[in-house]
Amino acid sequence: MAALDEEIRPRLTDAEAKGVVEAEWSHLRGVDAIEPLPSYDDQNFLLTLRGNRRAVLKIAASGAPCRGGAGEAVTAGYLDCEHAMMRALASAGAEAPEPVPSDDGREVVPFKWTDLTCFARVVTFLQGDALSDLRGHGDDGLFKMLGATLGAADVALATLAPRPDGADAESRILAWDLANAARVSRPYLDDVLDADVRMRVAAGLEGLEQLLASPEYVGGADLLQTGSRRGRGRDVDIPR
Repeated sequence: MAALDEEIRPRLTDAEAKGVVEAEWSHLRGVDAIEPLPSYDDQNFLLTLRGNRRAVLKIAASGAPCRGGAGEAVTAGYLDCEHAMMRALASAGAEAPEPVPSDDGREVVPFKWTDLTCFARVVTFLQGDALSDLRGHGDDGLFKMLGATLGAADVALATLAPRPDGADAESRILAWDLANAARVSRPYLDDVLDADVRMRVAAGLEGLEQLLASPEYVGGADLLQTGSRRGRGRDVDIPR
């Protein structure tokens, strides 16, 4: 397992990414254009295929911070889990990408890039807008639609079988889980140069910890609860 402070991120060029698709997904019959998409630890590319079809190439690296520095086998397991989640969402009527098998039928294809073990996947493209791009727009049913989608996701993901090793989200410290906000953020308080801002952030983190330790929260107010059926909407991995 890699140290969490290591810079472990795939940084393929457009030409390298296109080469992976052409080598492993030749049945897609050519990539006319490739365009980087926003991402964090992983890489995402929009593929324009012949006939104006579109798909998304996703590249993940073993040891990436977003998966807790997991090794090759565990990283592949995470990606398989994402595919299982996509299928579960689709079965519940929610729109979700679909994995596209490679030429030899694999949905997750390992390969070497520099000294990293990476994994390539191709999924179908879904047109949409990021929520952050909709600031300032009227609701127009957006929140109702979002709530309905999260409800469908909650029902769908409840059908997934538990992990064979018995582990679940409770055993992982996920940086984007609000329940872990204080422990993840507090080590970086000294990097906040403005003393007033630093004090307000520290007070907010302390208040959050008090909330999580309160009888009301422990007794069932599980809006932030990790790994519960009712809290899974927060633990969904959107393309990074």
